[in-house]
Amino acid sequence: MLGDRLRISPMDTTERNSAGNLAHQIFEVDLKHPGEHDMDPLSSNKYFVSTNASKPSDFTAMERARTGILATIRPEVHLLIDSALTGKWKKASGIARYYAVFAAFVNLKFKTLESWLDVQLVITKITTYSQGKDSFVKKPRDNENIILISTLDSLEIFMKNKQEFKDDDIVILLTGLDIAVSSPGSDTFHSQGTAGYAFVGSACTSKKLGMVEDDANMFTGTHTFVHEVGHILGMYHDGDTRGASECASTGGYIMAPSQGLHSLHTFSWCSSKQLYYFQSKPYANCLSSETKTPGKALNATVILKQAVPPQKVCELNHKEERITHIESFFPPVVQRKYWILRPEAL
Repeated sequence: MLGDRLRISPMDTTERNSAGNLAHQIFEVDLKHPGEHDMDPLSSNKYFVSTNASKPSDFTAMERARTGILATIRPEVHLLIDSALTGKWKKASGIARYYAVFAAFVNLKFKTLESWLDVQLVITKITTYSQGKDSFVKKPRDNENIILISTLDSLEIFMKNKQEFKDDDIVILLTGLDIAVSSPGSDTFHSQGTAGYAFVGSACTSKKLGMVEDDANMFTGTHTFVHEVGHILGMYHDGDTRGASECASTGGYIMAPSQGLHSLHTFSWCSSKQLYYFQSKPYANCLSSETKTPGKALNATVILKQAVPPQKVCELNHKEERITHIESFFPPVVQRKYWILRPEAL
């Protein structure tokens, strides 16, 4: 994985050179981006106060230059994997390994906040759902491939009074479906290019929810995940008058309304400012509490296990064909590769 859009895989048409090195290719995957309509500001929201109304003069150029940490933030995150996405893995252990690497990449993005913020998400639980068990998922009639944003309201009710959600600071539903909203006055649905949705400033409350589209083993949802968690942690889109008007919406930062090839994939100054104000509120004190379930450090072995093998790359590139990757080695280091197409009729 190279950034958000780029992936690297072994070349399927070359052999190793005399030094034993194998050529690789870099290819693009579709970028899932949050879109401009990915948040609910909770119009009756008593939890979130726009940072524009909160003494902006408290921040000065001198404070921005401080080397000390002003806030240590450790949100405890519970991941829910819906049945559509769970079904794309053969074993639960594969899901755990994948999201361990996923979380490591996400935390690298949170390191791009201002240096006086020390932020690291802690994945405390991963819950998977089999077919029919994720009853909170809302779909339109006659379309099993769409998940409606009303699912978050349904999920809030589902979580109520359940002990397994009590200590969570944030809950993210990862889905293998296409997130969509209903068109006003009609029975049609559209996604508006939206790959995620969340309630702004909802961490530590009953609405501590977001949902993100993802593809098994492809890490396509990482950027959207960071963006939606940013909303939950009190960040509005860059350029929004509710706290981020100092940062242009076209700046290409993580909390920009839309993303493109030239996006910076770092947080803007406005996002850091909003997060600092949000975590200082009494109702957001869960973010700074010590995590109750520390996990094991992620080692290189776990990361390497998530590398996409040549056979998988071949299957992804030739989805409509039965194809097998075969390798044979000849002394001293020459490698031959064969790609065998297997027609369905055989």
